[in-house]
Amino acid sequence: MIRKLHNKYRLIIAAAIMGLITLSGVSVSAGASGTASSKDASGNWIYYPVNEALTNQATLHVQGTIGRDGSCIFESSGARNAQDGALSKIETGLNTATCQAIFITGTPTTSSGTVPVGGSSVTTSKSFALGSASGPDIISFQTSAYQNLSWIDPVGMQVTHEDQSLTWTSNGSEDTGWSQNVDFWYRGITGWAPRWEYDNSTGTQPANVLSNSSYINQLFCAPWTVYTYFGWDGSQRVNDYLYGYSDGSYTYGATLVANGNSACTVMLHSAQTVG
Repeated sequence: MIRKLHNKYRLIIAAAIMGLITLSGVSVSAGASGTASSKDASGNWIYYPVNEALTNQATLHVQGTIGRDGSCIFESSGARNAQDGALSKIETGLNTATCQAIFITGTPTTSSGTVPVGGSSVTTSKSFALGSASGPDIISFQTSAYQNLSWIDPVGMQVTHEDQSLTWTSNGSEDTGWSQNVDFWYRGITGWAPRWEYDNSTGTQPANVLSNSSYINQLFCAPWTVYTYFGWDGSQRVNDYLYGYSDGSYTYGATLVANGNSACTVMLHSAQTVG
């Protein structure tokens, strides 16, 4: 996640944005469920609404890196087994001075791994068959995994989204074939539009989904422009990924970026669910 931090203009415009939110009748409190984004008394921490219930919940503090241009950079990756079930990671706070973020993690209580209702969606699909999954001494098994990535606005609505899903067949020593989908989604009614949407998945071992995308909004914080990215390191495109392995495990990773006018981008927060 990358957001530019320029304090003078950020605080002035963010205060104006929060004023509009308050005047529109949305209550503001720090990180409460179903409310708008808010700032603490110091003006450095901004807190985000959480509209999804998680069980087995824990809090994660992540120290990001401030780039040369003032960008705040976070990446998220890990390894899991298919039987581990779903895991969500939702940003609930960001210190705009130190680039420290707070996330809650836990098991989602609602169905995940699907694109939001409404908006505009484009789905890409690919299939690869690399060898035989059957034979006298071969046991074939199939495994599935997904990665759900979102950018969320100040009142808790998803505005842009990239969902990867992967199903692969293995014979115990190698992946013999797989199919994958990438759902690219944006909430056009609130001004979001795609800049690019790329499915870069390949037929090379291990089974994989590789994708990146970017969206633009010129209405959210007019007259300033805001961008969200799935798979961008501040200077070039990098793939968000799912890799499936012959033992039924998988690895995942994402780089989530919001940039443009810094006072506006800090109003957006990110979420990631894998399963």
